[in-house]
Amino acid sequence: MYSIGMLGRQMADVQYRHCLIGRYANRLPAETPLELPSGDSITLPTHPAKGQNLHGGPSPYGWDEKVLEKVELDKATLFSGKEIQFLKDQAAGIWSLTSPDGEGGHTGTVYCEIALAALDSTASGELGQVIIVYRAKLLDKPSTALNLTHHWGFNLGASHVANGQPKPARDLSIEEHVLTVNSKEILEHSPETGLVTGTTLSLSKDSAKAKDFRKGKTIGKVGEGYPTATDGLGQGYLGDGYDDFWVFDREPSSSAIKESELSELDVFGQMKAE
Repeated sequence: MYSIGMLGRQMADVQYRHCLIGRYANRLPAETPLELPSGDSITLPTHPAKGQNLHGGPSPYGWDEKVLEKVELDKATLFSGKEIQFLKDQAAGIWSLTSPDGEGGHTGTVYCEIALAALDSTASGELGQVIIVYRAKLLDKPSTALNLTHHWGFNLGASHVANGQPKPARDLSIEEHVLTVNSKEILEHSPETGLVTGTTLSLSKDSAKAKDFRKGKTIGKVGEGYPTATDGLGQGYLGDGYDDFWVFDREPSSSAIKESELSELDVFGQMKAE
């Protein structure tokens, strides 16, 4: 937890930590017209480097700098009755944000509700979960560019004592963690701008095998975790970092939800079934 003063210093020192990323997570082309499905076009400002607009653009446009409003569960408008009941039974809440037309160069007013739930582990041995669900509604234009995510930050030192004894230093590092990504493809991107080129790369190819995590790899094991270190510390998660576009092995859902379908949604029940 951060105090208000600590949070202010955190935001001043570094962007995009422990926060909602929007309007568009990752990169879009900057300073050049980008055509939307409706035929409208947007031109976004450069941030932070030439040719790219990262994570919603420069201050104060990025959603990482916004203060969300707490929504009473029964007053939420983008979640169904079933979903609200599920949230009432958990340690959970819903927060909202409205982004006005033109913000950061984007078109249309967007209203967004974000549900956050912390689920306990179960007697049968299932681990606890943190669930985040984003719902957004475009209020006044035919289309806009929207891609929301959450940038996690984990404090591994929060559990530095076990049975009254300090844990070894290695247990406080991410190096021993195993990363698994259920994906057999990545999207090619430009090394200059980080923008995707539109080409899909198979992780079965020798040139991309280092990024294949379907069987899990130890992050800090040089030669196994990707990418290998460049600073001589042997920490495989350093170097270039995990800055790739993995394509998940699952059927894509509908690109949009009709308002008439909203009352029938049950994303939490669907998660349980999976």
